Amino acid sequence: MDEMEVDLHRVEAVRGRPLKDWLATDVARTIAEIQAVNDGMATADETWPKKDDQKADGDGKLSQFASDANKADGNTETVDPKTGEVTDGVASTNNSAQGDQPAQGSQTAEDGPQPLAAATEDGAEASAASSSAKSEPDEPQMTEAEYEAYAIAWFAEAAVVEEARARWAREKSMRVNVKTATLTKLEALMKDTIARIKKDTNKG
Repeated sequence: MDEMEVDLHRVEAVRGRPLKDWLATDVARTIAEIQAVNDGMATADETWPKKDDQKADGDGKLSQFASDANKADGNTETVDPKTGEVTDGVASTNNSAQGDQPAQGSQTAEDGPQPLAAATEDGAEASAASSSAKSEPDEPQMTEAEYEAYAIAWFAEAAVVEEARARWAREKSMRVNVKTATLTKLEALMKDTIARIKKDTNKG
């Protein structure tokens, strides 16, 4: 390489890996290339292009690859290797074709009555119903301590088994902040309340 005044990096670039990572096939190929240059079958610059030549050749191959791929897809897109500007012939063709088509959703008077007004009215009614449902007040959200005190208070006042059970069931959403230990305690108090009411009822 020194005799040919060829930088080793140029050969490594052609092989695609540094000299220390060459395989036997890389060595054999390089020896064959040196022999071809010595025999006058090729020049050193052709065999191992300089960095600038490799870049220019790479850009040309990339542009050709992109052009071939676009042709295979039916596109007429071209790439300027100097500026990188892309010209899309398909887009302009599609735009032209779309210009000949009537806008979607457009209808003439001969197409008959339009259902848009009825659909709009139905949508407005559904929206109003939804807003009305959302405006209804939700059950109050209590902290664990607040609900515990609240529940113990009405347990003491409960006098009818069915009403007590129904109230406990209705208040399920109010117990979202109550931890398991407290909930277990309240469930036990609820059972005691039911037993007390039944006992009082039997006495009466």
